[in-house]
Amino acid sequence: LWLGCASAPAPRDHFYRLDVAAPAARATPALPGSLEVDRLRVEAVAQGRRMLYREAGRPDVISQHSYHYWTDPPGVMLQDELVRYLRAAGVARSIVTPGIHVDSDFVLKGRVVRLERHVGGGSARVVVELEFSLLDSNGRRLLLDESYREERTVAGDGVDVAIGAYEDALTTIFARLLADIPQR
Repeated sequence: LWLGCASAPAPRDHFYRLDVAAPAARATPALPGSLEVDRLRVEAVAQGRRMLYREAGRPDVISQHSYHYWTDPPGVMLQDELVRYLRAAGVARSIVTPGIHVDSDFVLKGRVVRLERHVGGGSARVVVELEFSLLDSNGRRLLLDESYREERTVAGDGVDVAIGAYEDALTTIFARLLADIPQR
């Protein structure tokens, strides 16, 4: 009799980290001196670690997955990946984050506009949109102010298969940003 009351085990939590492919190193740094990379600003709904998605029938509604999480909040996770990417590229003599508390010659600020999966209505896809501003250290000269958006179709509806699409989109965005950083 008690077997009828048994329930299925609770779903497991899944955690995801994005790893962006490293670029080729530049022969000479584009920026003379040091570059500080700020944490990327994120809308309130995306500040947590839960992954976001939109359904085709409800495009104005942003939903959060219940059992799928980023390893860090998106602003932190993308800052870490961007720092690794720019260091590998040799874009500046040194690249730091604000937590180091040193004066830098340049500051890169960013904002996450979209980091979400779109599901239903055919093929699933991921949308990544980031904005970046590069300023001199005193903030008086804007050297770069660009928005980058990439979409990738995902083969399947599972979150796990979307991770490669996120990584590919971010690799393209970071490469475009790197190409846009002016030689100083």
